[in-house]
Amino acid sequence: MLRLLALLTLFFSYTLFAQTGDNINTLNTNYQKKAQSLIEKIRGNTTLNYYLSINGPSAAGKSNISYNPFIADQSPLQTFHSANLRFSLPKNFAFGFTLAGVHYFSRSIDQTYGTDKDNRALFNPRAYISFPGYFGKHITIFNSLAYEFPQSKISQDNEMYYGLVFSQAISLTTPYNSPWRFGLLTQVERFYYQTNTIYSPKACSTCTPTRTELQTLTLSTGPYINYRLNDKWSINNLLTFEWDQKGDQSGTTNLNNNLPDRWRTSLNYYPRLSYPLSQVGVFFQGITKPAADTTIIGLDMTARF
Repeated sequence: MLRLLALLTLFFSYTLFAQTGDNINTLNTNYQKKAQSLIEKIRGNTTLNYYLSINGPSAAGKSNISYNPFIADQSPLQTFHSANLRFSLPKNFAFGFTLAGVHYFSRSIDQTYGTDKDNRALFNPRAYISFPGYFGKHITIFNSLAYEFPQSKISQDNEMYYGLVFSQAISLTTPYNSPWRFGLLTQVERFYYQTNTIYSPKACSTCTPTRTELQTLTLSTGPYINYRLNDKWSINNLLTFEWDQKGDQSGTTNLNNNLPDRWRTSLNYYPRLSYPLSQVGVFFQGITKPAADTTIIGLDMTARF
């Protein structure tokens, strides 16, 4: 009798452990399938865009001199780089991170505008969220909000806390088969510092300290008009106006003219079968008061991974 009970106990123990092992294997398999499905979903909803712009020489004829409208001055030949890592979320939300920098070829870059030495500069990185678009009868609106991290040299020197950036793109509805596209692009940047006005040390005992009002807000806006030549070619035109606030103007409605009003016209090609390349183009840009030394030619491209 005892031998029979021992055999039965051994049998049921073996059956129980075998079932437990099968359950564990099943759980492991299900976990692996869910993990693989999640990885594939994240990968399918993630894109990396890389943009490259090459600012060439101005129309003044000097092969090593360009013009940069963002500093309103002549500059060396340069390349601008931007990376955008974007994650799509349910209900047409998205979030991501952007990082941009510039590389000068003719001489070292002014360190006011960057963090690295020599002829390179890295700008403040941003984390952003994009909101679902509004699709009306006559207009379509897309909005995004970004948080700017104070990593550049000028941001750290000025003891910047952070920045907030609101961007909006409005496009007018046109007939489906129309080659024309019209719209308005707007961006508002708000910068927060320990103090909006800084004073440099006196150069001498009788000298007056230098007072610097920090830029706390920029507002840029302008219309665009694009013409689609065919499925692979388009001509794009953009006009931009910009204002800012400094120092004690923060919190008021007072605005200053910031950078010169500027324009840009580009001829773009969109290859369909050249993954990851999605756009290449040649552009002309300058300020609205035309002059040979403020009008340049350049090249740009966009790749998507």
